[in-house]
Amino acid sequence: MSTDNAGMVEAKKTDGILQSTSKRVRMIFSVMASPNRIDILRILNSKGPLTYSELKSLAGFKSKKESGKFAYHLRKLLRQSLVALNKSERRYTITNLGNIGSLAYPHRIRLINSGGNYYAFIINKGGSNITFLNFGNSLGNIPTGTNYGNIGNLGACVDISIINYSGNWYGYITNTSSNSITRLDFGNNLLSTPTATNLGNPGGLGSPRAIEVFVECGQIKGFITNETSNTILSLNFP
Repeated sequence: MSTDNAGMVEAKKTDGILQSTSKRVRMIFSVMASPNRIDILRILNSKGPLTYSELKSLAGFKSKKESGKFAYHLRKLLRQSLVALNKSERRYTITNLGNIGSLAYPHRIRLINSGGNYYAFIINKGGSNITFLNFGNSLGNIPTGTNYGNIGNLGACVDISIINYSGNWYGYITNTSSNSITRLDFGNNLLSTPTATNLGNPGGLGSPRAIEVFVECGQIKGFITNETSNTILSLNFP
């Protein structure tokens, strides 16, 4: 297989792995597009846990004729785990997973689906560290959290991009305080504790913020935005 073809295969493979995660995000945005459902979330956020009748009344669905409409909107929120039901108390509440994995001024979360399981990586700017969440086979599960600590000389890190290249997983992180990039190497298993290497400043980084990494023509490439210079940097990664 040619290098170009191999790169195309890797790009398609990564796209396929991330497709279901993107679908999940689109579904959440679709659910949030309804003013009625936004109202339900706002009410739960301000009032706390409520019974079905209390929530229905406060959301403005007071007649029996509107009961079906309210049930439809509530069901949509439940299916996307935006609202939870305490079955013992029969009360609804906004889903709050709390602080899992020692979060500290979290800046970015990246969702990954691999082998039918869902994972998330959170960049903590305050602690200059990484939190890894394992949801298992459903994003509706309460995840387990692991904090990897400061690996690869992280410094006020703000974003991460994850890719699969030649069967191995890599993460690339932007460090604003040191104007550098940290690379994570997970091997072929995202559950492995990654090794980390600080790649330094390849040139042109100035308080780097967002990062997006991809595979093209057998080469790992990426784009980074710079806050201080208001520029976009295009890079080829080792």
